[in-house]
Amino acid sequence: TVSTNSKTDIEHAQYVKKLFESLFKIPVALYIRTQRNVCIVAISSKSVCLFLSRIGMVQGNKVHSQLCAPHWILQRDSYKRAFTRGLFDTDGCVFVDTHVIRGRTYRNIGMAFVNRSLPLLEHFKRTLESIGVHPTQKTKYTVFLRREKEIRRYFEIVGSSNPKHSRKV
Repeated sequence: TVSTNSKTDIEHAQYVKKLFESLFKIPVALYIRTQRNVCIVAISSKSVCLFLSRIGMVQGNKVHSQLCAPHWILQRDSYKRAFTRGLFDTDGCVFVDTHVIRGRTYRNIGMAFVNRSLPLLEHFKRTLESIGVHPTQKTKYTVFLRREKEIRRYFEIVGSSNPKHSRKV
């Protein structure tokens, strides 16, 4: 399953559903739980689970297992970027960073990736550094980009399949 916010990420959930159907050639369900603002894209297939397990995906909760990127993804820049794009599309956000200095209000674009799987967080940060940007990590579970030029670089090189993020940028 892939879970996302049913109010803000329905377009991305529909994209993921189509992607899964294209990759695995099986029906994929899309459940919307409006009372909890959750949208779930679900595949129910033993053969898909076995395949994903064989290529390095760990079954179960990504935080509990401290999931990391499978070895084969780390060997190609194009795979690393696609993996990073998927991480940000599901667990990232673009926001207006508002702060006041000497009585003057400044508003700048910012982006953050939040995850409690520390290996995934480290992968995300290293990928950002590899494309020449300067992420910061002021908390244990969040990596930020705050320079507009670097955020634009991220979207040019890594991109996004989540229309919500692209619209905000």
